[in-house]
Amino acid sequence: MEGQKVDTIRSLKFDGKNFLAYKEGLKAALRARKCWKILIGKESKPEKDGTDAAKKKRKEYREKVLLLNDILTNTLDDGTRVRLAHLKNPQDKWTTLVDDFEKNSFAVALFKRRELLNVEFDLERESIRDYIHRVEAIRQELTLMNEDVSDKEMITALLTGLGEKYESMVETCDEVRSNLRPSRPFARPPYPPRTHQNGW
Repeated sequence: MEGQKVDTIRSLKFDGKNFLAYKEGLKAALRARKCWKILIGKESKPEKDGTDAAKKKRKEYREKVLLLNDILTNTLDDGTRVRLAHLKNPQDKWTTLVDDFEKNSFAVALFKRRELLNVEFDLERESIRDYIHRVEAIRQELTLMNEDVSDKEMITALLTGLGEKYESMVETCDEVRSNLRPSRPFARPPYPPRTHQNGW
């Protein structure tokens, strides 16, 4: 089980651009190890009180801090790792990362929302399914940035992106539906004549 956890961590990689996706992956991995609250400053080192229980908790805390430092150091790109090398405390490293990258994501969110509003269906290069997946991917990116995109916004973006292509598709569907309709209204077949038990 621990080997699987290590593999999960090693698959995380911050490349200098994917901070929000990296943060979500890191958060999930650290929560599984009960380290996330330490990293974001919501859990502090236990106080000394001379008891064995306190000593055990302080030891566990130190081990988690070492683990956090290892994880942060080895999941950053080379440039960011070197830039943060002077910070020995993983909490300080994380605070610096948030200050440098998350606060810039507001501009990225605006860009992504603009991309969603201006998305267009490429009839020659993608299917409708591919187009929907592409628009849904933009929505997921915005969700990672804590930017909610309603179903109504999604539908509006999808239909607007189809533009004239959507109108021609609707017309085609209408034509097909018209051709499938019977030329005359469906008439119920007459009931067979009732016969009496005597045969008349």
